Amino acid sequence: MDQYKPRSLRPWSVTTLVLRMLAYVLRHWVVFVIAAILISPVGPHLRIEYSYVPLPGGGKSMKDCRYIGAQGWVTKTFGEDCPLIAIIDTRDAR
Repeated sequence: MDQYKPRSLRPWSVTTLVLRMLAYVLRHWVVFVIAAILISPVGPHLRIEYSYVPLPGGGKSMKDCRYIGAQGWVTKTFGEDCPLIAIIDTRDAR
C-alpha cells in the first residue's frame, strides 16, 4: 500500500480561490463602507443646533454650529452659513 502524498496547488485552483475571495469581499462591500466611516476621523456630520449673531443692517449670521457624526459631537464655525450635512475632520474641529 502506498503512502498518501498531497498534490501541490494547481494554478487554476489558486486562481479560483482568489476569485472566490474577491467575490466574497464584493458581496459585503456595504459592511466595509460602514466600518470605514466609523473608523475614519473624516466623515459626514449632521447639523443638530446652531446660534445666530446679529449683523449690522438687521441681518443674521449663523455661529457655533453643532454637528453629530460617527465620532460624536463637534462644534464648527463655517462662516456665515452652516450646511445641514458637512464632511468634517474631527481632529481639527474638537
